[in-house]
Parts: sequence; structure tokens; C-alpha cells
Amino acid sequence: MPPVLERRKSKCENGTAFSPSNCNRKLIGARSFSRGLLTSGKQISKEDDFESARDYHSHGTHKASIAAGSYVLGASHFGYARGTARGVAPSAHVAMYKVL
Repeated sequence: MPPVLERRKSKCENGTAFSPSNCNRKLIGARSFSRGLLTSGKQISKEDDFESARDYHSHGTHKASIAAGSYVLGASHFGYARGTARGVAPSAHVAMYKVL
């Protein structure tokens, strides 16, 4: 991956089960916007989600890999359809935002 541009506006926020060290040249930003939910008196269930940018059910991770997944040589589905897997834009940087 090419270096991340210094002028980028994205940042990696610390949170439950996620720290800025999880970001790299591929994942350049990760934030969670849940203050409105918490201010309204609702809680984020610890059995259903994380109070951070990390997604509990991996839906966001799955979608990000479809969009910008790197090349994976020898990928297969239980030995069938062996080949190279990749996302639509494997050289793209990713900034993930979770809104509750």
C-alpha cells in the first residue's frame, strides 16, 4: 500500500475492542458516532455491539473487503473455485464510520 497522505482528515478513535493501533496503510480511519444514542438514554448492548468503530456482526468488515479487499492468493470455498480473490479497488484506502 502507498503511504497515507498527511492531509487526510480521517482518524482512528479508541473504543471497546478497537484501538488506533488497528489502523494501518489500508484502514486509515475508524470512528463511531453514537453520542446521540447514548444522550437519549439508550445503551449499547454489550452482547449485541461494541461501543467503538468495531462491528460486532462483521457486516461492515465484510462490505469493506468487497469494496477494497487486497489480493488473496489461493482463495477457495472449501476447495472449490480456487483462485485469487480481491475487492473492487484493492489499492484503495478505507475509512470506516459506524453510526448508531
